[in-house]
Amino acid sequence: MKWGDFVAGKTIQLNFIDNKINGKIKARINSWTTMAFKIPRNELATCNIVEELSYVGVYFLFGKSKNSKKPSVYIGQAGPRKAKGGTGILMRFKEHEHDKLKSFWYEAVAITSANNTFDSTAISYLEHRFVKLAKQANRYNVENSNDPTPGNITDERTNELDEIIEQTKWYIYALGYNIFI
Repeated sequence: MKWGDFVAGKTIQLNFIDNKINGKIKARINSWTTMAFKIPRNELATCNIVEELSYVGVYFLFGKSKNSKKPSVYIGQAGPRKAKGGTGILMRFKEHEHDKLKSFWYEAVAITSANNTFDSTAISYLEHRFVKLAKQANRYNVENSNDPTPGNITDERTNELDEIIEQTKWYIYALGYNIFI
């Protein structure tokens, strides 16, 4: 994807949650059902105040690679899990905070729906497509060890989720990452 591929301008609202330029940021476009959150790793302990981070969604962990000059990214999904005692994006961030295999990251971006309507099929498809798109763009080292499966979804649902992918590209770029371009 190139910048010229964008066909229309967008106005993205940025809410600096902590009133700090380098703190937590919520990004939103009023006419979209999706939203994005940029969370510095060192701010995880104060994220409980952000209700939407308990929602289901997909996320990106951004950092530096030890083995390359390119930055690194891990792309994951966060859904309900009874066995782990938690739900949602913030729970996954906290798990990754203590994961030695993912110690590279310093900032995360989460994508969720405003009304928490993503289901497990949706987040599997989104994770699969984001990993594929990031690998195609080859701007970041993609740290995923598994190739996520797209799931089994209808053509209609694929069209709906592809719109969310396009929305996510806007958020990701506006929050400072050129992973898909």
